[in-house]
Amino acid sequence: MDGAHAHLLFNHFPIIGSIISVLVLVTGFLLKNNIVKKTALAIIVFTSVMTIPAFTTGEEAEEALEAINQAPDSIIHEHEELAEIGLWTTICVGLAAAFTFFNSRKVRPKIVCCNVCNANGQFNCTCKNRRIGRSDSAYRDSAAGGDG
Repeated sequence: MDGAHAHLLFNHFPIIGSIISVLVLVTGFLLKNNIVKKTALAIIVFTSVMTIPAFTTGEEAEEALEAINQAPDSIIHEHEELAEIGLWTTICVGLAAAFTFFNSRKVRPKIVCCNVCNANGQFNCTCKNRRIGRSDSAYRDSAAGGDG
């Protein structure tokens, strides 16, 4: 397989992958489903990775077209300029998607503030750090030295 054939193979990934990832991402937001959103982020990252071989094989495809004299230089040059813009845009979006995908896996502490009335009738605020999803009893057990 020569460079022109490789370019024809790889150049479909950025186009179709972008369309599919947007549809999956919109579906994830409409369904309020984090797994679908993460799937869309993974598709975006895959699409941005596949943009690199699509771009790098373009030069060989250009040489093949020039050899058979099938496309004017002005069209090829415009295509090349737009491809470079698409490459950098897709890479930036892919990096942002990768960052979002891996950053969303972290469990963030949640600060809970409760107003407590003491014996004198004054309100005090006590704040505790706890992880999302832990019950109050599990937090009290762990704060008291249990393994909750």
